[in-house]
Amino acid sequence: MDAKTVYTILKPHLDKMEPQEKRSLSNLIVGLKKKKPFKSKRRVLSLSKAKERIRQFRKKEIEREFSGSLGA
Repeated sequence: MDAKTVYTILKPHLDKMEPQEKRSLSNLIVGLKKKKPFKSKRRVLSLSKAKERIRQFRKKEIEREFSGSLGA
């Protein structure tokens, strides 16, 4: 069902409701949001692991630059 059909079905009932009831119904409809679990949590590396990653990165970069200069 689309929104228009749902509205036409509910219209007679909405007309009979008091303004306060309409506001609370509106808040219920608008307030319902999907709660997504927070999955993008950053992993914290230990200091030794971080240093090892930096060493590996440097080594790869040096190899890449060195192999690029040989081809040119």
